[in-house]
Amino acid sequence: CLNKLSIKWLAHCVKMPNFAQVVKQVFDGWTVLQLAVEHGFGGIESAAKADWMVTAVDQWFSENDDLETYEVEEFLAQILDAEFNTVADDGSLIQVSKVLCTSHQLLQIGDADELEKYLLSLPQKAASGQSVTRALTSEEQDEDERMETDECCECSQSNMEVRSLSSGSRENESSQLGVINDDKPGEYVDNIQDPEEDGWTVVRKGKKR
Repeated sequence: CLNKLSIKWLAHCVKMPNFAQVVKQVFDGWTVLQLAVEHGFGGIESAAKADWMVTAVDQWFSENDDLETYEVEEFLAQILDAEFNTVADDGSLIQVSKVLCTSHQLLQIGDADELEKYLLSLPQKAASGQSVTRALTSEEQDEDERMETDECCECSQSNMEVRSLSSGSRENESSQLGVINDDKPGEYVDNIQDPEEDGWTVVRKGKKR
């Protein structure tokens, strides 16, 4: 037969969740992680990686006392990058880290009521239709750089062709107006040739205009 104290303690233990359950709830409401899983940023095993992430965080907290928020933030960022090629640039990393630290502290002191109220105030599921940034792999970065280089080369070649055409047009205009006299700068030879009476053609040298 259980006494009243035993019954009260049993009820307290049943009500108090373990930290893995808390982590699971927090991650279910983390939009960045859920969208990374939804879009398969971690490959075909994205969902399995998310489940493993819960276990990894639970174990990490159990092996380290008094973790600071920034330490949790760095740990989560490393997992997102390594397992999902994802960068959380929406400020959610610091928020998730604070929630995990606060929840763990409440579990440590056994304040089930406060923990329950705290968890109920959190989003239960991540909202869909939002965007998340996937980090580029080194191969993708190299490909982007090659594309940018090719575009620059194409632009340079196009500009050279335009300059060449423009230069050709100016030379054509010059040939129509007159040829520059190399012997005496500033003078040019008219291309207009006047026939003389005896049938010879005389080329006139014009003055500088």
